[in-house]
Amino acid sequence: MNCFVTLLSSDNYLQGVLALNHSLVKVHAKYPLLALLTPNISLEVEKKLQESQINVQRILPKFTPPLEIVARIPQKRWANTFEKLQAFELVRFTKIILMDSDMLVFQNIDHLFELPHLSAAKGSGDLNGFEHWQLFNSGLLIIAPDTNLGEKVFATWETVVKQTDDFGDQDLIKAYYGDYWLRNNLRLPTTYNCFASFLDRFVREKNYNLNFTNPNEQTVHVIHYVYSLKPWQMSYLKLAFFFLKRLIKGQKYYAWAIFKHLKIQQGLGFKIPII
Repeated sequence: MNCFVTLLSSDNYLQGVLALNHSLVKVHAKYPLLALLTPNISLEVEKKLQESQINVQRILPKFTPPLEIVARIPQKRWANTFEKLQAFELVRFTKIILMDSDMLVFQNIDHLFELPHLSAAKGSGDLNGFEHWQLFNSGLLIIAPDTNLGEKVFATWETVVKQTDDFGDQDLIKAYYGDYWLRNNLRLPTTYNCFASFLDRFVREKNYNLNFTNPNEQTVHVIHYVYSLKPWQMSYLKLAFFFLKRLIKGQKYYAWAIFKHLKIQQGLGFKIPII
């Protein structure tokens, strides 16, 4: 059996998981979404997930660096991502697609389950000025789960922390596999993990498109809403400034991506806060 998997480590990301599931349903994904819930997730949030026909699995903390190490990580949101490694050990599944909860799927991606373990996209590394991004972005990973694999990956933190204080699950995966991703030709097109903030550049520089009614090889499959401020966390005031700034900068596709997420939230019954 195959499955889409995401981690929910904060109640604040509920809307992201619901929107991700909505997008999978809309493109007629063959396989279900499983949400891994850390202990701090409330029963109310768990109930809302189940009401949306999302499978849930409570997990206990297993992959957490010592507190003094976590305290040194500048981007605190990364400190909550290590439990994603538990997905590497979901051996009841033949293959999983591990996805961040700040993603939306715009075309069916069931075919990715046929690809080898650790297939992934380069993120924004295809754009001019990001040539130094040589390895994958872990926002979307094809994984063939194996016993104790997550534990083996997590064990690299002691090596990684000697090189940088600013690290998350992605850095540990890269440390464990080294150049395995490059050597084995596991690279997916960036259409499968397209950063929302770079959409306009991908359209301009790589001829990507959002023509979902008549798609081709350059049509975006998955949009990734990277960075700390998520669409569902933006108030009317912040949205007004956001859209004005995008208009001035000519980033109409980035603005469209945020608007699309907001429309899904509205359809799911969520209201945008005033301030």
